Amino acid sequence: MERWIASFVKNLEISKFFFICFKFVKERHID
Repeated sequence: MERWIASFVKNLEISKFFFICFKFVKERHID
Protein backbone atom coordinates (compact mmCIF):
# COMPACT_ATOMS: atom_id res chain seq x y z
CA MET A 1 0.00 0.00 0.00
CA GLU A 2 2.76 2.47 0.90
CA ARG A 3 4.57 1.65 -2.32
CA TRP A 4 1.41 2.44 -4.31
CA ILE A 5 1.06 5.81 -2.56
CA ALA A 6 4.72 6.65 -3.22
CA SER A 7 4.28 5.72 -6.89
CA PHE A 8 1.10 7.80 -7.10
CA VAL A 9 2.79 10.86 -5.55
CA LYS A 10 5.76 10.46 -7.90
CA ASN A 11 3.47 10.32 -10.94
CA LEU A 12 1.54 13.33 -9.63
CA GLU A 13 4.74 15.37 -9.33
CA ILE A 14 5.81 14.36 -12.84
CA SER A 15 2.45 15.28 -14.37
CA LYS A 16 2.44 18.58 -12.45
CA PHE A 17 5.91 19.33 -13.85
CA PHE A 18 4.79 18.54 -17.41
CA PHE A 19 1.63 20.64 -16.95
CA ILE A 20 3.69 23.66 -15.83
CA CYS A 21 6.08 23.21 -18.77
CA PHE A 22 3.16 22.89 -21.20
CA LYS A 23 1.53 26.04 -19.80
CA PHE A 24 4.82 27.94 -20.01
CA VAL A 25 5.42 26.90 -23.63
CA LYS A 26 1.83 27.74 -24.57
CA GLU A 27 2.07 31.23 -23.06
CA ARG A 28 5.40 31.89 -24.79
CA HIS A 29 3.95 30.65 -28.09
CA ILE A 30 1.12 33.22 -27.89
CA ASP A 31 3.66 36.03 -27.44
